[in-house]
Amino acid sequence: MQNLPHVYAVNQELEEKVENLKKESQSWKAAFSKEEGKIDKIKKERDFHRMHHKRLGQEKNKLTEDIKTLRTRQAQTATQIEEMAKQLEACKREKTVWLLEKDKLLKKISELSDSEATSKLETTVSSKRLEVPATNGSHRQPDLSRSIEKTVSVASTMSNGERKMSIPAGSRYNPWSEKVVVPSQKISQYRCVRKTPAHNSSITCLALHPTKNIAVSASDDKTWKMWVVNDGQLIMSGEGHKDWVSDIDFHPEGTHLVSASGDSTLKLWDFSQGMCSHTFTDHKQPVWGCAFHDSGDFVVSASMDKTCKVFDLVSQKCKQTMRGHVDSVNHVTFQPYTNVVSTASGDKTISLWDIRTGLPIQTFYGHKNSCNHTKFNNKGDSLVSTDASGVVKMWDIRMVTERVSIQLPAAANKATFDHSGNFLAIPCDDSLIHIFNIQQGEHTVVLKDHEGAVHTVLFGSPNADELVLSGGSDGQIHYWQ
Repeated sequence: MQNLPHVYAVNQELEEKVENLKKESQSWKAAFSKEEGKIDKIKKERDFHRMHHKRLGQEKNKLTEDIKTLRTRQAQTATQIEEMAKQLEACKREKTVWLLEKDKLLKKISELSDSEATSKLETTVSSKRLEVPATNGSHRQPDLSRSIEKTVSVASTMSNGERKMSIPAGSRYNPWSEKVVVPSQKISQYRCVRKTPAHNSSITCLALHPTKNIAVSASDDKTWKMWVVNDGQLIMSGEGHKDWVSDIDFHPEGTHLVSASGDSTLKLWDFSQGMCSHTFTDHKQPVWGCAFHDSGDFVVSASMDKTCKVFDLVSQKCKQTMRGHVDSVNHVTFQPYTNVVSTASGDKTISLWDIRTGLPIQTFYGHKNSCNHTKFNNKGDSLVSTDASGVVKMWDIRMVTERVSIQLPAAANKATFDHSGNFLAIPCDDSLIHIFNIQQGEHTVVLKDHEGAVHTVLFGSPNADELVLSGGSDGQIHYWQ
């Protein structure tokens, strides 16, 4: 009987443990139920992502097929575009050639008309017999040899039957001598309005067509290219030089182009044929400059071999060699409508030469570094020169004196006058183009947009001289207005 309370106590403890275990079991069941709901939710999300992943895989496969199709079409389209671009370039070249042929035919028609009129005049005069009374009462026939001044052709024939040209004697009439050009009033507000990626290397020179709104650029990439100034469209390009092209110049009638190169040659390009018509190989070192005579029958060149040469385009031979500089001749240009050329040399001098005799007329001293460019104004009474230290000098040809001297912070590569002769544009190695007002002696504006040295600059045609073109080491043609 004494053990009964102890049994009850143990039983009560066991019942309490059972109750606690039941509570824990219910708690675990509730937690399991809750986690089971989470697991179901995760399974649903898993199934959704599996389905989404499968759909993405299908879309990826479809896009891959579409990309392959597009690439195939792109290749076909690129070929078609390239063919169409070639056709467009050929059409533009053909159009330019036809325009040049049209100009040539119009000129021939005009010459034939003048010739016909002259022939009729000669016939009329020769048919007349003028009688002048003599003092002795007899009559004498007048000397008709002086009644008509006949034009002597510049073409003559050598003893071996080969044709050559004679350099015209004296100077011709310069239409710019009486023309009044009003300088641009907006030049101080110039900014870059357009850029044309032209070459894969530095642009060395720019030239404008004498009658059309066309520009040509020369480059270190061994080519020259012809562009429409208004929209920057490529018309044609010239390939054939084996080294950089240093200078270019248009024929006065715009039918040909001459190019100078580091391969020691001059090439004459015929636009009607769309090819190089002749190559002059007389120089033994790189040719730095070239220029057409205003008659169009002669080309002058400047070379590192310290000489300038005059080439006859009819006989296609060297007519004259001008020697006198003791260092490289870096540039050459004609005084407008004369037989005089100006040369800039590494011997720090600027010289004037008569191409008929091949002898120097005048030498200008004053530069202390290598001279790299020289240029006349349109009237031909002023000459500008530049050197490697950034000094720019303007000379009075008639008085043979220095008029202006400008010191720039970097090497001055070239200099050119505007059509009025009042402004001077100078491209420099510091990526800037400096424009000076010569009359007022002021630094008018600095044009800045090139990414490297600026090698060349020129003013647009007289009908649109507010436009300035420039080229440099960035290979782009910049248009300023």
